[in-house]
Amino acid sequence: MASSDPATPLRVALSGSTGATGSVVRGLIHDDPALTLAAALCAPGEPAVGTAGPDGIVANTDIAAALADADVVIDFSA
Repeated sequence: MASSDPATPLRVALSGSTGATGSVVRGLIHDDPALTLAAALCAPGEPAVGTAGPDGIVANTDIAAALADADVVIDFSA
């Protein structure tokens, strides 16, 4: 659940985080102090599974964990 404190960043789970558009959105989230990337989701079997992005967040396929850690989900999956 999002904090009522405006100084607390909104925690975002990004689905499709390793695709072309998802990578751009991931960078925008990283650059915005009002947001923090809580989870980077990608498709099972994708080469990026288990690798960390430049923000240090590891791409994974655990939707349940992503939802538990996030205030909001942005979906850029196909």
